Amino acid sequence: MMFVWWLPIRLGTLLVVITTLAVVAPRPALATVQNEPETETGTSRPVDPMLVFSLAGDDPSRREAGRAVLRLLTEPSPPPAPTAWLSEDPAVSLRFLVGMAESQAEIEALAGALIRALRTGENGEARWAFESLTADARSATLGVLARSQEAAACQVLVAWLEAAPAAQRQPIAASLHAMTGRDDLAASPQAWRQWLGRHQHLPPLAWRGLLAEGLHRRAERLALRERDLVARLVESTRRFYTSLAPADRSGAMASLLADTEPAVRLLATDLLLRDLERGISPGPEATVALSNLLNDPLPSIRQASALLIDRIVPEGSAARLSVALRRETEPEVATVMLRAYRRAPDPAAIDALLRWLEHGEPTSAPAMRALLALLETGYTPSDDQRDRVLAAILPHDASTILPSAVHVLARLGGMEGQMIVRELLDTSRAEVRRAAADALLVFPDAVEDLLAAAEQDSSLLQRAADAVARHRPWALYLRQIAKLEMAQPADAASDQALPITASLATFLPVGERLAAAQALARIPLAVRAILGQPQREQYPAGPQGDRAFARALSLLGLPTPASEPVEAPDTDHAPDDAATGPR
Repeated sequence: MMFVWWLPIRLGTLLVVITTLAVVAPRPALATVQNEPETETGTSRPVDPMLVFSLAGDDPSRREAGRAVLRLLTEPSPPPAPTAWLSEDPAVSLRFLVGMAESQAEIEALAGALIRALRTGENGEARWAFESLTADARSATLGVLARSQEAAACQVLVAWLEAAPAAQRQPIAASLHAMTGRDDLAASPQAWRQWLGRHQHLPPLAWRGLLAEGLHRRAERLALRERDLVARLVESTRRFYTSLAPADRSGAMASLLADTEPAVRLLATDLLLRDLERGISPGPEATVALSNLLNDPLPSIRQASALLIDRIVPEGSAARLSVALRRETEPEVATVMLRAYRRAPDPAAIDALLRWLEHGEPTSAPAMRALLALLETGYTPSDDQRDRVLAAILPHDASTILPSAVHVLARLGGMEGQMIVRELLDTSRAEVRRAAADALLVFPDAVEDLLAAAEQDSSLLQRAADAVARHRPWALYLRQIAKLEMAQPADAASDQALPITASLATFLPVGERLAAAQALARIPLAVRAILGQPQREQYPAGPQGDRAFARALSLLGLPTPASEPVEAPDTDHAPDDAATGPR
């Protein structure tokens, strides 16, 4: 008989020991626990995520186990939090799980586990084991409960506030303020107990609405207070800075531009702009701080920085501006950056230019002008970049094309682009006509087009004269310019007759000028504009120069020196406008 009852006991004891060893043995990962041998009944023992979490050694295993714990806590019958979480110093496990929570539901599950772990009373008696918490676990628990939206969490916090000594109530009250928004109740246990007594029996939806309303009102109060404090700070900073002597302002400005308060940094940009208007230039330390603001988190400050850099052009700002332009996401800020970029174009920003060019308003126009500035430095885009630029310009009609796009089209569009630009000389938009004329100045075969356009639009005459001086410095074209200018109303403000003709004549050789004057000999006004007031040293030395000088005097009706042979103008056989060739 003794063997009969003793043997089962010994066998049971042995099984308990084996089971205990299996449970407490260290395991590096959840998978090891899941592969435990089956029990005598043939079923696997359930995995304990809490145990796996406490035994996880490396970060991946700990994160995997932590997710399993949070899923366990969100189940219908979750366990309380292990006392190890609350007695750990520091509370590493608890803070790790708080950091892993990805939703409000998981925060609520974690708060519920902590509440169940703290409750020590039986039969509904609410007694709490606050004294069992370490200092760090107390702080972490307060943080979790403050994020909860359940009335039970508020009840725990109020009970905790009542049980705490007066010196320890402030952190608990701060959690209540964060949960409810009722910072007007301060740290008074009585006030909080009365408030909770009035509201704790509300339905869950009404309770959460109460919390939301309180938080909203608190946010409004805090925002109003912040605005007031910032306004005072800004005003005192302004007074301090303006009281400084100009020589002492650069260092102070650098400090203000690097201030941690955005309102102060924005104020600094305004003060710097006012200094520039008074002729006070910032020092190197201030310009470095200003360039750093191109990376400021606030778009308004980045925009103000770009505006000032466009005014100052500090050393080294071109590279910083190029990098900032590539990172910029706000169109209004990019618009200002693109304007500043034109002062020192950087080919590294070409992709950003094309992105903003294709963006549309408000960046397409400044991006096109910035691109033109880059092309003027000699930059040659790739075929793909060229196609993107032309796609942004074509097809466009004269009512929408940008003047800067006209220049780009003339540079990158090949023969087709040049033909389109020539057609734009007849558009109804004056600024586009002028842009087309400017863009065609580099092409020798565009002189006739420009002269024809100037005949219809007198504002293009100077551009046509520039083209003649550059490509066709011949008498024939000088006569055409003179006739076109004579057809214009006289400029009462000008003290010179036919100023465009007179200016163009200075670029032509003497023989071309004499030939043009001879052809217009019957028009004294034109002759005076072409020949001006001739001086002998303006003409070649020797007999040929003597004859040319005498001819000029004769055409002007001026007396020739006695020693000079007089050559009367051949007015009866002067070349007419039908003559061909350079003369």
